[in-house]
Amino acid sequence: MPTLELPQFEWSEGFACGVDLIDRQHRNLVDITNLLRQAILRDDTVSSANSVESLQAYARYHFAYEESWARDRGMPQAALDQHARRHQAFADRIQAMAEQDGR
Repeated sequence: MPTLELPQFEWSEGFACGVDLIDRQHRNLVDITNLLRQAILRDDTVSSANSVESLQAYARYHFAYEESWARDRGMPQAALDQHARRHQAFADRIQAMAEQDGR
């Protein structure tokens, strides 16, 4: 079987939005994603499942926080809606991974 190529996701300051708490939350999402990557590469199904669950939970928390933060600061509704759709697309990808894993 060929080796699975799954590069580590590296945080870049280019991803920063300039809001310290949100940037820290984004870094946490990167860290959890990389924990999932490591579990997949080790073929550790228990750790993979736990990482998917952690990623789902943290993403829900972060998305709710970030959308509330933006709304409270007057982000236009069209921009909020677009941002929420990007969040939902990410959440859908995590859900698809969870379903593949049997969760």
